[in-house]
Amino acid sequence: MGTVERSSNSIPVQIDLGDGTSSGQSGRLGDDVSAAETRTIRLHTARAQLEHLFPPVSFPMRLAYGEVPPGWREIEVWRVIPSRRSPRFLVPVEPSAAARLVLSHNGLRTRREAATRRLAALAMRPLALSTGRHNLLRLSAPADVSDHDIDDAVITRHLRRRLPEATSTAISLRAFHPRAKPTVQLLDDRGRVVAFAKVASDPATGERVLTEADLMETLGADLDTEDSPIRLPRVLDTGRCGPFAYSVVEPLPVDARRVGDDDEPLVLRALATFGGGPSVPSRMPLAQTALWDEVMARSLAARTARSAAQELVTALARLTATAHRTDAALLVPVGRYHGDWTPWNMGESKGVIWAWDLEYGSPQGPLGLDALRWTFQIHHAMNGSTFTEGVAAMTAAAPRVLPPLGVPLTLTTPLVRFHVIETVSTALGLLASGRGLPSGLDDAIEVMRSLEAPHVPPAQRRP
Repeated sequence: MGTVERSSNSIPVQIDLGDGTSSGQSGRLGDDVSAAETRTIRLHTARAQLEHLFPPVSFPMRLAYGEVPPGWREIEVWRVIPSRRSPRFLVPVEPSAAARLVLSHNGLRTRREAATRRLAALAMRPLALSTGRHNLLRLSAPADVSDHDIDDAVITRHLRRRLPEATSTAISLRAFHPRAKPTVQLLDDRGRVVAFAKVASDPATGERVLTEADLMETLGADLDTEDSPIRLPRVLDTGRCGPFAYSVVEPLPVDARRVGDDDEPLVLRALATFGGGPSVPSRMPLAQTALWDEVMARSLAARTARSAAQELVTALARLTATAHRTDAALLVPVGRYHGDWTPWNMGESKGVIWAWDLEYGSPQGPLGLDALRWTFQIHHAMNGSTFTEGVAAMTAAAPRVLPPLGVPLTLTTPLVRFHVIETVSTALGLLASGRGLPSGLDDAIEVMRSLEAPHVPPAQRRP
């Protein structure tokens, strides 16, 4: 796959969110510093997503409130909610369609999020009446720009053209962390979600979007049976459009609910099927798996790139050397690897787990790694534990999560070590690409040093 291309003579889209500045600039807002800082953060968050979704193009384009300039024409229009001062979502202009969208798949939200969305849906029509056109954000371009050029440059238009039943789009302006990519919901005229799109406009994330689409197609086909405890959403479309790489998948069942750590038995059953089914898994040396090659390539790239996080790079080099010496030849059960097997990347409907986000997946990796990562992410990402505590939780969970997958407990330390190498290599890769270093790695150096001890399997008892 090639990289996402962008013309050198492109013109930045003028993005004006009503803060008196545009195109990535922001100024001091008002006399109340605390309120100003809060508003600035919210506007920066929204702008980061919008600049990624609407990168420079070959003709002038404007995203702003108010009327379209003379001689220009409207391309797209959204209602901003809850307000211009706190832009969180871009939704359809028609209130009933926006309300239906806000309530869509509410079972996947936390109780607080679901309650907030219910209130938002009830307030949608009164909000539209009170704000009128004040909260409408319009994307426009000169009237003489052709439809063909606009469809190629504006990803929301391109996606709707590719999916005829979609008549509008919605965009979540969530926090823009190093791994984030804009997501676009495609809706029919009643506000029903008909597809979910992931979009990337830079090389660091574009390849991941296309890799995920390939994996969801190839791996999902084997799981598309009535008795399967796990399903992957069908890929409806994938490809490139101008500077974008994108994938479009079907929405989850409307009754899908949020999965939590108390669903572990159901999740392990689904993972066993995802990994390879009920048959005895094949075994091979860890270094011969496809995932080993992918992770070690990431590790090498991270170690050879010039990085500001040099101590992290040095610790990664030492841990990678340990894995080569002590883990590479170990026989491991292998199967499909998800790569981000976490509660927020799955939902449950009628006893079936629906999983997505396979950007870091592989058709062949060591079984058990996904299960251990599940535990790590619950502790580290969801519960706020340190990197050290998350890794300790993985080790403690091994006797519970590895045997059901046919993975011997002697592989616990090598799998934990491999997980840490993969996590840190990926983080350093994002840093090298200019997207920043993900949070939560403050004590990762100490963890890597503690894992440098070689793997020594317990001695077998003599009869």
